[in-house]
Amino acid sequence: MKVFIEVIDDNGKKFSGTLDLDKGLQTGSKKEVRQKVVKKTMSLTDHILSLRENGFFKQSQTANEVHGKVNGFYGCEINRVSVALNRLASKKELRKAKKKISDKVYSAYAW
Repeated sequence: MKVFIEVIDDNGKKFSGTLDLDKGLQTGSKKEVRQKVVKKTMSLTDHILSLRENGFFKQSQTANEVHGKVNGFYGCEINRVSVALNRLASKKELRKAKKKISDKVYSAYAW
């Protein structure tokens, strides 16, 4: 494909020329370009796993406690947090435990 370019500067001087655009000269596919532009956002599971890596789960934590911690940077409902915690426990990325708070036993998660 050939492209003709004509440019006139502020003084009225003309510049013109042609360019040969060859498909063989292109580098990278559209997918590669798109993947470089897309920014990875963290999911709820990613946030919970980053808390685990920072030592938040050294002591067992209930879903309410995890929700309180996560809600500052990832707003969501508590039921989403409890489902994510259950999934992580079933994948053995968290350990399921029990925690007693004022004579009531709650499900908790630890690492």
